Amino acid sequence: MGTRESWSSWKKVFDITGRKKPYLHLERASSEGICFCKCKRALVAVPDQLDCPWCGCGWLFMCVFCGKAFTYAKAVPVNTPLAEIVERDLVGRGWEKDRTMTREGVTYMKWMLEQVQEGVQYGFLDGLLVPMGLRNIKLDGRSAVHRIKILPHERELKTPGSLMKELSRVSYWTRREHKPK
Repeated sequence: MGTRESWSSWKKVFDITGRKKPYLHLERASSEGICFCKCKRALVAVPDQLDCPWCGCGWLFMCVFCGKAFTYAKAVPVNTPLAEIVERDLVGRGWEKDRTMTREGVTYMKWMLEQVQEGVQYGFLDGLLVPMGLRNIKLDGRSAVHRIKILPHERELKTPGSLMKELSRVSYWTRREHKPK
């Protein structure tokens, strides 16, 4: 079979029968909060945060199947290869199949998913996954630096409408934006 390294690498990807092992991916946890996606199973797409995170791209997940937004995701085992999910996402957004874009999307998703734990529910804030229940949060996101007591997504569960009210405000983001060096 070769070196021990190649065997252990092989074992990480395949089970004893030779089938690919499931890995953890994120899927919609609920329809609470902001949820436009109606798919039976909604897997999280590659985050596509623009320069206007207040529009929702900085704090909502997007479904790989329908492209619509939702607020809460949980880590679940998935058998579909990550490259297939990323490619489906990109083609669904109107892009031509492109190996480079697929590879970049897979790399980003692997980085994003490497710390997830099965069954844990997450919110998305400024390019980062944040486990629900976390307190006194300090994040250095793609657009801003966040120092918050509680994830606004969690507050939304107790006070519907608060997530949109807080994170769709341009001032929330401009007050926290990265300062030029």
